[in-house]
Amino acid sequence: MGYLSSVRMSLTKESYDFISNKLKEKVKGNRYNIFEHPSMIKEKDDNIYLGWNDIKWYEGDDEYFPDVNAIMNILHNISDSTYTSEIEDMKKYSFIYLRIGENYEDISFLEHIGKEPSAVNLDYPGIQFTDNVFYNSENSDREDKIEIIKSLEELLKKTDNFSDLVKLEYQKNEYNEIIIATFKGGGTKKANITADSGTAIIIDVINQLL
Repeated sequence: MGYLSSVRMSLTKESYDFISNKLKEKVKGNRYNIFEHPSMIKEKDDNIYLGWNDIKWYEGDDEYFPDVNAIMNILHNISDSTYTSEIEDMKKYSFIYLRIGENYEDISFLEHIGKEPSAVNLDYPGIQFTDNVFYNSENSDREDKIEIIKSLEELLKKTDNFSDLVKLEYQKNEYNEIIIATFKGGGTKKANITADSGTAIIIDVINQLL
């Protein structure tokens, strides 16, 4: 399934709306926008608390995870001490961000408290772990990825969203596992399924190709 993280964000309602609108500009077309699909979300006193569990949160990978990359760029710009006219306008927004990876020592934390009145009530994120929080990638060795991809290809062709799908091609190198989808007319899209289990392949292919 690849390297997984759990992520939490505490945001003012204004900050949430700002990030949401910014992402719509950056993640265009039919690309999947993870910000619109949190594992959990709560709203209280004009603040929003949201998070994702067991997710590929690959910052810096703009090809396969443009939504994650865009979210982190926005958060870094808000909290960055470097000022430009655009970033200056962003300083009024508030957030608290926490990410914990499979290695519990792998922790990322960002915080910026801006000028919104509700910012003083932001909850600090917390993540509770059990021994089975994260998927054991050894399970993937028991599954036939090629057969799963072939079956997925046939199934997707029967859907409205993928009726123009020609084929799914599996490619693997030293570092990555990629599926290349070819569509009628010659267009292609890629999905990163590095170290995915069978179930994760299905989820990742649909999310990344839509």
